[in-house]
Amino acid sequence: MAGLKFNVAMTDSQIFPVTVEREILAKAGADVSEAACRSEGEVLRLAQDADGILNVQAKIPRGVIEKLTKCKVIARYGIGYDTVDLAAATERGICVCNVPAFCVDEVADTTLSLILATTRKLIFAVDMVRGQNWARQPLRPIHRLRGQT
Repeated sequence: MAGLKFNVAMTDSQIFPVTVEREILAKAGADVSEAACRSEGEVLRLAQDADGILNVQAKIPRGVIEKLTKCKVIARYGIGYDTVDLAAATERGICVCNVPAFCVDEVADTTLSLILATTRKLIFAVDMVRGQNWARQPLRPIHRLRGQT
């Protein structure tokens, strides 16, 4: 197996840092190509001869999958498979996997932040302050979160 090279295409490397992925793939002997794919054509140009694809949000529909010459796996950063045509991948013998726990803490943090901002009318309050409106009455009533559903 020493010296065996394979190609990995990263369709959305601009979305978040991929330093760890690059390091792991380099140690495994992979040639990595990256792009910020915005169209099916861009995905195809990047991944046509790739052995594997790492994907976040670029669409990988049937038309692209049917033209992949060597692809064995499409790994999606995310909970679902909404960017990949699963039927087409299955027909071509391409394994598709995801990351079921991807960003669950971040989603929970954001949800909690939005609950707090909504309960305390924070966006409305910021707009009032920016408009130099110091009236408190529009921000009332203020309710406790405890007991709310």
